[in-house]
Amino acid sequence: MSQFHALPHTATFLEAREPRKALLSRLTTALTVARTRRALAQMDAASLADIGLSSAQVRTEMRRPFWDIAPQCVR
Repeated sequence: MSQFHALPHTATFLEAREPRKALLSRLTTALTVARTRRALAQMDAASLADIGLSSAQVRTEMRRPFWDIAPQCVR
């Protein structure tokens, strides 16, 4: 299994119907994002180039707080 994880998707309808599940889902997603960002920070330049990222992009990503999640990751 890869050390990098795909981001889980959160259904927005959960927020209205089941707020506890929605909160847990968002928290799980935020922790996954934080883990993924730490993994990116540990990658060397060649590995980053393989996945199409630059060191500058990774530094920018690392500056973001763990709760700052791209909208496409939260559905």
